[in-house]
Amino acid sequence: MNMNAQAGNPSSAGEMYLVEGPDGQMYGPTEASTILRWLAEGRLNVTTPLIEQATGNRITVSKVPGFVPFSRPNWFSLPITDPAPPKSSSPTWTIYAILAIFGFLFYGVFIVPKVSSGRGTAKVAAAHSDLATLSEAIQEFRLDCHRYPTQDEGLGALRTAPSGTPGWKGPYLTKKVPRDPWANDYVYRIPGPRGADYAVETYDRDGLRRGEGESAHIVVTN
Repeated sequence: MNMNAQAGNPSSAGEMYLVEGPDGQMYGPTEASTILRWLAEGRLNVTTPLIEQATGNRITVSKVPGFVPFSRPNWFSLPITDPAPPKSSSPTWTIYAILAIFGFLFYGVFIVPKVSSGRGTAKVAAAHSDLATLSEAIQEFRLDCHRYPTQDEGLGALRTAPSGTPGWKGPYLTKKVPRDPWANDYVYRIPGPRGADYAVETYDRDGLRRGEGESAHIVVTN
């Protein structure tokens, strides 16, 4: 698939789109940044149809915020300048030492006390990040294979091609399937709860569906 655009920084973070695949099926929803990455990887092209989830408007990839057409610089029009003469080196070590002292004081007073109290919050945030990454990889699998991984295939299908899946273009994860911050396996269920296509979840540090904070049950569905 020819590419004549590259991904920029989306200006409408959080806006979601449905992607119309070659089979006429709609995939997603997914963010503009993911669509632009798929464009750069050759999975989509600038004329691929999209549906804005918020408005229902039908657009193409070229209308996604952050789309930037390729352009080649005019090398012959670039100005030629003489290199600047080297500046004399006179480091002000006293100022550097004072800044370093203030930096250590700031770290000791403000940062260290928050690290202990924030570890639980950091683990919850890491679990949310892992689940978002896994969900995005599952969407890429479906875009290529026209189905979700089966229950038996599980999340391992994101790293190793299941037998009889010719459309697989993975691996869809750069590393092996992660474990949650409490060293438990993430749970993949298909179908998901309440009519969702699938669910990826973690049962907190205790392996149970209850509680808050580090004991919260965290789940991502589609």
